[in-house]
Amino acid sequence: MTDKARFPIFATRQNLRVTNGRLKTVDKGHSLLKSKRDMLQIHFRKIEEKYNSLNDNLKFLFNKAYLSLNKAEFLGANVDYLVKEAEKTPVNLECEVLMVSGIQISNFTLNSNNEVTQMHGLGSFQLNQTSKLFRDLVKKLIEINSVNNSYNILKQTLDNTNRRVNSLEFSFIPKLKNTLSFINEELDEQEREDFFRLRKIQGLISKK
Repeated sequence: MTDKARFPIFATRQNLRVTNGRLKTVDKGHSLLKSKRDMLQIHFRKIEEKYNSLNDNLKFLFNKAYLSLNKAEFLGANVDYLVKEAEKTPVNLECEVLMVSGIQISNFTLNSNNEVTQMHGLGSFQLNQTSKLFRDLVKKLIEINSVNNSYNILKQTLDNTNRRVNSLEFSFIPKLKNTLSFINEELDEQEREDFFRLRKIQGLISKK
């Protein structure tokens, strides 16, 4: 066993007890981290699936909204008025903080109290439909960005947790176990030396 494969401590009974206690504590922490990692992986996969689904649906919503806008323009609707009215209406977001395996994640949604101006006149029905489609598109954009934020936070946390688990599993815990083996071997060797030394002393005494 090389010195790099264990911790540099003296082989004593006290260090044996301390290292044993340390190993038990680290093993418990390792198990907790693995449980946390497993939970994070479950949430991460769900978020990933949701993000992919929303992203696919987003392309469809974009096309639908712009096709409706083109149709409204074709029918002679006052699109400029719709844009000006939309600029007057602020977009209010609501933020909800969720806890996922001890991690704080912010979830943003469009405030449902925001009023939509109803248009009247030429092509108004199509224009109102277009307004609703673009509003739905904004909701979806907010949702997908919120999910993307959750995705990034969970990914970073999962990567960090994996590094900690691997560090304990492949470096720290093996070094502790090697240190325990070293201490036990050294103590056994000391006991054998003490035994032979005692036998030698007893032999010298018996010859006198």
